Amino acid sequence: MYLALLGMLWFCPSLKGQENSFTINSIEMKAEPGWEVENGKNLTLNCLFDISATSKLQSPHQVLFYKDDILIKNITSWNKKESFFIQAARLYDRGNYKCTVILNNKEKTTKDYSVSVKGVPSPRITVDKIEVMEGGVVKVGCSVPEEKPPIYFIIEKLDMHVFKQRKEKMKLHENFVTLDFPIEERDHVLVFQCQAKISFGSFLEASEFSRSDWVTVREPFSIPKFKITPEGEITEGDSLKLECTILVAPMFLEEPEIIIQKGREILASAKHGTEVSYTPPLAKVEHIGNYTCKVESGKISKVNSVFINITAKQMPVEMSRPEPPLNSNTEKMQSDVEANSHSGYSDDIGNHTVKPTNEHKEPDHLKMDVEYTEVEVLTPDLPRAPERKGTDTVYSEIRKADSGENRHSRIEGSLDAT
Repeated sequence: MYLALLGMLWFCPSLKGQENSFTINSIEMKAEPGWEVENGKNLTLNCLFDISATSKLQSPHQVLFYKDDILIKNITSWNKKESFFIQAARLYDRGNYKCTVILNNKEKTTKDYSVSVKGVPSPRITVDKIEVMEGGVVKVGCSVPEEKPPIYFIIEKLDMHVFKQRKEKMKLHENFVTLDFPIEERDHVLVFQCQAKISFGSFLEASEFSRSDWVTVREPFSIPKFKITPEGEITEGDSLKLECTILVAPMFLEEPEIIIQKGREILASAKHGTEVSYTPPLAKVEHIGNYTCKVESGKISKVNSVFINITAKQMPVEMSRPEPPLNSNTEKMQSDVEANSHSGYSDDIGNHTVKPTNEHKEPDHLKMDVEYTEVEVLTPDLPRAPERKGTDTVYSEIRKADSGENRHSRIEGSLDAT
């Protein structure tokens, strides 16, 4: 031991006289598991270099790591490999990496190695309530805490998986967003979903949609209902009443307004209570038409309609009295008069007079009255023929003149065989 120490001391002066020479032969980088990695996976970047020196003793050297030409790590090492570890790689970790080795006044740098990170973490989505009234608002929050801005957010509203509304927002300095969604009359059971998009230059990565809890929508008031009195057919002159009623949810604090309209005309309205009615004096044909009941509160409006038909009242029809039946004598008389009318006379049955049918008036001295008498006669026929019984009509004409009355008679008969 003592002899060895003496030997080293003997050779030390000679070592001092020699200058240590070195050179950096090569330098490179390798990535584990690779230069492309899924979002959230670990990534290790290794800087490997080879140095030759005249002395067996290793000299310390400096190792530097860069990302997009910005220094991210600087260490002093006696080894031939140094590493830069990325835990749960994110999109903002993608870029160009390189490493440099510096030994005394010599240095060498690798080429640029591109690191690619695929995908975006699933956003976290929240809603400020899980039960809401129609006309209310739901605040929806979406965030990607693992990533850095700028981030482009997309939030959609769905009603039982049916798309209803979409909102988009770019956040330049924050990795979260909060948006308000109004609740409409036709909404029932809602769910919200969020997507995040992050771009780097010409590259764009998008996340999967994340869904919120279900949000149940309650009606503040029901669809209005009509009640028409009387029920069934309505006739002109009947009493008529239209009633419109609603149901209001107990948790709804506002009082909606109820309106009955016909066309653009407001017939009745009420701002308090749950019903309103319209009662005209009497039903008229002019009341026929479509009636609408509206219930309104803020942005919410519910409507129901009904068509009312009114039957016009029928006016009484005056029936003509039937003529009394004619007896045989009257029928005979009417038949004879009709026959006589062809001879220039018309018969007035009521007065039993026959008047000339000549419409031209004659002078008073030519005025005449005609009287007739029916007699039953037996008229013999040809020799050895049986007798015929019939009815003869004896006409007497009384002609009045200045000298007195002249009476002329003629007989017309109708024989019936017996």
